[in-house]
Amino acid sequence: IKMLLPLLVAKVTYSEQKTSNGNHSKIFNLVIDEANNILSDRSSIESEKWKDYRLDVFEEIIKEGRKFGYYLTIASQRPGDISATIVSQVHNYFIHRLVNDNDLKMLQNTLSSLCLLSTSDAADDTTCVKLVGRRKLKKKKKNTQQKKNKRT
Repeated sequence: IKMLLPLLVAKVTYSEQKTSNGNHSKIFNLVIDEANNILSDRSSIESEKWKDYRLDVFEEIIKEGRKFGYYLTIASQRPGDISATIVSQVHNYFIHRLVNDNDLKMLQNTLSSLCLLSTSDAADDTTCVKLVGRRKLKKKKKNTQQKKNKRT
């Protein structure tokens, strides 16, 4: 059911968006967390025919969905397990510490340049800038005014 329910939601909402959004006035963004569990081409718990159908639906959405105002946001700690077709269509990346060799190889093949990051760094890549940006993340300090308000 963990693969069936997201497939049904995606199929129904995408079909509805395609038919009802001729003027592109509505935007729909489907967010899939733990995408490696749903968008993997290595699943062994289903038949090949069912796996092909599931991936065909999501691959069509990620390739064609923008024309209809339908967007797919995927999050995964294991991007190397996601279908290569889907990963090749991704436009923006937010990359945090990855240690798995398959994930790192996939990213190196997908991104034109990739810097090695320490545990407190993050990288982002966008279609308009072909360089990977490096950001040092800092913990946010609590506002002293908020502390005073809590005391009173």
